[in-house]
Amino acid sequence: MSKQLGILFKPEMVRAILEGRKTQTRRVIKSDANSIYWNPIVLRGKYGWTDEHGYPVRCDWRIGDYLYVKETWWQYGHWEHVVPHEGTFEGDTEWKRGAGEIKFFTDYPTAPDITYAGHIKSLWRKMSSLFLAQKDARIWLKITNVRVERLLDISHADAIYEGVASMMHYDERVFYDYMSKGHDMDIDAIESYFSLWDSINGAGSHKENPWVWIIEFERCEKP
Repeated sequence: MSKQLGILFKPEMVRAILEGRKTQTRRVIKSDANSIYWNPIVLRGKYGWTDEHGYPVRCDWRIGDYLYVKETWWQYGHWEHVVPHEGTFEGDTEWKRGAGEIKFFTDYPTAPDITYAGHIKSLWRKMSSLFLAQKDARIWLKITNVRVERLLDISHADAIYEGVASMMHYDERVFYDYMSKGHDMDIDAIESYFSLWDSINGAGSHKENPWVWIIEFERCEKP
């Protein structure tokens, strides 16, 4: 039976998915294994991955599972003074979410318009992707394949499938450097992807060369 799992993406990668440029994502495997293999032997009733000693390596991603994208968003509401009680102080405020739609940061990089109703000022509050509920997700993906490799083994083609941004400069394709935040004629797609990895996991982190799950997916309707 397929599962429905939330998955976090940075705004740049949300845009790449929406534009059809991103069909893969790499996630660190939480294991100290030196090697990881697909084991055709049944393990506790399931086929799965094992390390070099034959011990199971947990994988939460399976072909046929559905992913809903958790992305940065704007929540409509207003700040309201609270009635003082235990644990609060005079003048404290709390956020009151308004009814209705939400908006997504990828579509609105700056806050949508503020509105007024009498003395109440309602506005859009930027919310972390961590707090996007499944019911509010607008992008659904279906897993089509799961593979394993070392991060540094990524191919040029897979770096493109990861959705790295590029532009044409005359007759030459120029890739984006996510650390310096600009297009760079001196890097290729793989180096562009490593800069994306470092922008998420810390400068130079790609050199650690971790084992990663390669999750391949396609856009789909909400199941």
